[in-house]
Amino acid sequence: MPASDGGDQAGRVGMNASYAEQAATNVLSRYGLAAIWELQLLAAKNHREGNELAARSILEIADAAERIWSQWLKEIPDLFA
Repeated sequence: MPASDGGDQAGRVGMNASYAEQAATNVLSRYGLAAIWELQLLAAKNHREGNELAARSILEIADAAERIWSQWLKEIPDLFA
Protein backbone atom coordinates (compact mmCIF):
# COMPACT_ATOMS: atom_id res chain seq x y z
CA MET A 1 0.00 0.00 0.00
CA PRO A 2 1.49 3.40 -0.96
CA ALA A 3 2.13 6.01 1.70
CA SER A 4 -0.61 8.64 1.84
CA ASP A 5 1.88 11.52 1.84
CA GLY A 6 3.76 10.22 -1.18
CA GLY A 7 6.92 9.70 0.90
CA ASP A 8 8.87 6.50 1.24
CA GLN A 9 8.01 5.10 4.66
CA ALA A 10 9.00 1.49 3.93
CA GLY A 11 12.41 1.71 5.59
CA ARG A 12 11.35 3.88 8.50
CA VAL A 13 10.72 2.10 11.75
CA GLY A 14 10.54 4.34 14.73
CA MET A 15 8.57 6.40 17.13
CA ASN A 16 6.92 9.77 17.06
CA ALA A 17 9.62 12.47 17.15
CA SER A 18 7.88 14.37 19.93
CA TYR A 19 7.79 11.20 22.05
CA ALA A 20 11.52 10.69 21.53
CA GLU A 21 12.16 14.32 22.48
CA GLN A 22 9.98 14.09 25.57
CA ALA A 23 11.69 10.87 26.67
CA ALA A 24 15.11 12.42 25.95
CA THR A 25 14.28 15.53 27.98
CA ASN A 26 13.16 13.41 30.91
CA VAL A 27 16.26 11.22 30.78
CA LEU A 28 18.61 14.22 30.51
CA SER A 29 16.87 16.03 33.37
CA ARG A 30 17.15 12.99 35.60
CA TYR A 31 20.56 11.55 34.65
CA GLY A 32 22.45 14.31 32.83
CA LEU A 33 24.87 14.07 29.94
CA ALA A 34 25.96 10.52 30.79
CA ALA A 35 22.48 9.35 29.77
CA ILE A 36 23.34 9.82 26.09
CA TRP A 37 26.24 7.37 26.30
CA GLU A 38 24.16 4.92 28.36
CA LEU A 39 21.36 5.06 25.77
CA GLN A 40 23.84 4.34 22.99
CA LEU A 41 25.25 1.37 24.90
CA LEU A 42 21.75 0.06 25.56
CA ALA A 43 20.87 0.41 21.88
CA ALA A 44 24.02 -1.53 20.90
CA LYS A 45 23.16 -4.28 23.39
CA ASN A 46 19.65 -4.60 21.98
CA HIS A 47 21.02 -4.68 18.43
CA ARG A 48 23.45 -7.50 19.33
CA GLU A 49 20.59 -9.42 20.92
CA GLY A 50 18.47 -9.09 17.78
CA ASN A 51 16.02 -6.56 19.18
CA GLU A 52 16.26 -4.23 16.19
CA LEU A 53 13.09 -2.23 16.87
CA ALA A 54 14.14 -1.58 20.47
CA ALA A 55 17.63 -0.61 19.31
CA ARG A 56 16.28 1.86 16.75
CA SER A 57 13.85 3.38 19.23
CA ILE A 58 16.56 3.83 21.85
CA LEU A 59 18.86 5.40 19.26
CA GLU A 60 16.10 7.85 18.34
CA ILE A 61 15.91 8.89 22.00
CA ALA A 62 19.72 9.16 22.18
CA ASP A 63 19.79 11.30 19.03
CA ALA A 64 17.05 13.54 20.41
CA ALA A 65 18.98 13.82 23.68
CA GLU A 66 22.09 14.95 21.80
CA ARG A 67 20.09 17.63 19.96
CA ILE A 68 18.45 18.81 23.18
CA TRP A 69 21.75 18.89 25.07
CA SER A 70 23.32 20.92 22.27
CA GLN A 71 20.40 23.36 22.37
CA TRP A 72 20.71 23.69 26.15
CA LEU A 73 24.40 24.53 25.76
CA LYS A 74 23.56 27.25 23.25
CA GLU A 75 21.04 28.76 25.67
CA ILE A 76 23.38 28.85 28.71
CA PRO A 77 24.98 32.23 27.81
CA ASP A 78 21.47 33.72 27.66
CA LEU A 79 20.91 32.73 31.27
CA PHE A 80 23.72 35.01 32.41
CA ALA A 81 23.04 37.99 30.12
